[in-house]
Amino acid sequence: MYDRRGMKNHQWKGGRNKNNKGYIMITNNDGTILEHRFVMQNYLERKLLRHEIVHHKNGIRDDNRIENLELMHTSNHTCHHHKGICCRPHVPNDRTCSLCDSKESYRKGWYKIEDDKYLCKKCYFKRRRSIIKNKTCSLVRE
Repeated sequence: MYDRRGMKNHQWKGGRNKNNKGYIMITNNDGTILEHRFVMQNYLERKLLRHEIVHHKNGIRDDNRIENLELMHTSNHTCHHHKGICCRPHVPNDRTCSLCDSKESYRKGWYKIEDDKYLCKKCYFKRRRSIIKNKTCSLVRE
């Protein structure tokens, strides 16, 4: 039987196709890959990590010029497309605890006590225990 897959097939169109979401798919020896990821990998001269997203700056999904592509972390890409709803940044913030002056990342948890005042998790629970004893006010977690 004859092998008529890939370039040997009579319907071969150069290995570039547009998928149903509007992105260009290319076929090479390694299989099928999104063209914008392939362009970014060649530009960086390394494979992309799973959490790295290639964002089209102008929003046109088949415009794969390197000037139009931007490498982003998955969480930052989500925040970029959902402005106003979102999201905690991927990098640690610059907040300081109002009681102990420690700087912690978002992952440790921050508790808002006033407009620009926050408590770290440790101080929040200390204060919470004293408030529960006195039953005076409630705190809101951000």
